[in-house]
Amino acid sequence: MKNILFLSMLVACFFLPNNLSAQNDADALRLSNIQFGSTARSLSLAGAMGALGADFSTFSNNPAGIGIYRKSEFTFSPLITSRTAKSDYLGNSNELSQTPFGIGNAGLVYAAPLQGGSLWKSINYGFGYNRLNTFKQEFGGAGANKTSSLLDGWIA
Repeated sequence: MKNILFLSMLVACFFLPNNLSAQNDADALRLSNIQFGSTARSLSLAGAMGALGADFSTFSNNPAGIGIYRKSEFTFSPLITSRTAKSDYLGNSNELSQTPFGIGNAGLVYAAPLQGGSLWKSINYGFGYNRLNTFKQEFGGAGANKTSSLLDGWIA
């Protein structure tokens, strides 16, 4: 049993790395950048609603902002993105442009006023969806390489 396990690990060490691919530093930076889906009110203040509160887009960076609500609110913000991917391989150029529609954020804040002599004015509940980033992108390329083969890279 130990020999089979050792042999399978040895085979995996030799053959799996040939099929793995990694990202470069530019991909790491692109994938780590968060783009908050905001409401029009938050965008008009250049994202400063995180400090002011009482806007649904602050849920992502300051959830305590719902404490400022005194009335219930429903919010929906559509999102339209524009993506273009260009590729060039052996003189064959391809370009794919997309402009999909999506949901930037949608949410409900329910403000429940408290009755009586409590020092608290209300209790607020928030539920929602906030898109932080979109990684979906399609691209493609095509071309005929008559001067070399895929095997040339493995043989060399």
